[in-house]
Amino acid sequence: MNVLKYDYDILILVETWLNDSIFDCEFLDARYNIFRRDRSSTSSSLYKKEGGGVCIAVNKNIKVTRKIKWESECEDVWLTLSSGDADGTEPFLNICAVYIPPPVNQDYLKTFLSSVTKAISSMTNTSTAIIFGDFNLTNIIWEYDEHLSAYIPLPCNNTTDNIFMDEMQFNNLYQCNHVRNNNNRILDLILTDSPTRLKISECLSPLTNLDVHHPALEINFNMIQVERSLKSNRTPRLNFNKSDYQKINKEIATVNWWDRWKDMDVEEMVGDFYTILNSIIEMYTPYSRPHNEKYPNWFTIPLIKCTREKLKFHKKYKKYGNPRDKDTFNLLRNRYDNMLKECYKIFKENAANTIRFQPKKIWSFVKSQKSNNLSIPNQMHLDDRVAAGGQEIADLFSEYFQSVYTLHKNYIAGDCDPVLEENIDNVFNMGLPYMSLKNEIKCEHFEMVITKAKLNIKMDEEIN
Repeated sequence: MNVLKYDYDILILVETWLNDSIFDCEFLDARYNIFRRDRSSTSSSLYKKEGGGVCIAVNKNIKVTRKIKWESECEDVWLTLSSGDADGTEPFLNICAVYIPPPVNQDYLKTFLSSVTKAISSMTNTSTAIIFGDFNLTNIIWEYDEHLSAYIPLPCNNTTDNIFMDEMQFNNLYQCNHVRNNNNRILDLILTDSPTRLKISECLSPLTNLDVHHPALEINFNMIQVERSLKSNRTPRLNFNKSDYQKINKEIATVNWWDRWKDMDVEEMVGDFYTILNSIIEMYTPYSRPHNEKYPNWFTIPLIKCTREKLKFHKKYKKYGNPRDKDTFNLLRNRYDNMLKECYKIFKENAANTIRFQPKKIWSFVKSQKSNNLSIPNQMHLDDRVAAGGQEIADLFSEYFQSVYTLHKNYIAGDCDPVLEENIDNVFNMGLPYMSLKNEIKCEHFEMVITKAKLNIKMDEEIN
């Protein structure tokens, strides 16, 4: 739950210990697109199956693309973040998270460094590369260079370290992390070709328990612009989970369909049927606004307001350094922690009670969490065409599917199914007047299939 306390744009986790049995939603919330590389999918699993792994979580407001072709057989993930400009000159930020397990194997390190060279050589001139990783190179001593605004390695006799340093120099990469661990070493390295654009500090409020060998870092990097994802449609809609189905069934049973439809043709019958059905459903079904995915569904309105206030003063303190803003932030953070614990406690109690009486819901929930719901970008491309916004994207998809879809020969206009043609005029006269309407009518009692002007209704001989 510590992730919910902050509003970071990007989270980078190294040595995650994740595996296939752990879903994305179990450790991060819906604000992020999650890109992970567990040890089981890398060559590291040949030596040790447990541990390792890397993960990058990117806020859904940022346009991001995973670069699988840049990734090696090691534990690394490559992503490209862009400003969203469409003129071909947009600045890119290419980030990589990597974990090199100890003891460092030369061949393993060479495999990763080779992929780094390949990735950097394919980047554009306007892009920036940043590599975040735990390299476990304990023998390298880093010395600050004011001219470069970065740390350079001192010469050493270790072959593995020299391979790493040569590759850094070849790719014009500089090490920027200055935060040392309790042994006065720097194991977590931040390599970049633009050291002046990074501001690195030790994170005073880490998301997990602090590892004395790997202090948490907070990194500021300014991008010119970020791409906004499509906003989810939060228009109020019918909540069928709260419908009063007994009253709906009783209301449907009171309708005298024969009297209403005796002077209508098929099209008028269908239109009248849906008009009545929709009016009855709306009468006994409340409207609900879809949940805002930015916060968990158990967040209350006061907790959401407290969250926003806390984040606002945190940003003000980071920007201006005013001690009063820090005091206000600390006060709001303590209040937030107490409210968060109370809301989560109530949520767990309600969930436990629900499982007792509706155990199937727990498996439905587990199934729904198996996939990571990636955000839909606000801009999409098809060949040389660009669509921006929900309506244009939907139209572009529709146009593409129409161009590749082939109609089945039985559904070509003018070619009518003889069975439908025979029954279409008499279907209601054959079945509906003799129906014995009772107090309960279910969806499975009749099935409607409409194809252009054709209608076929199949009914059970007896409605229970």
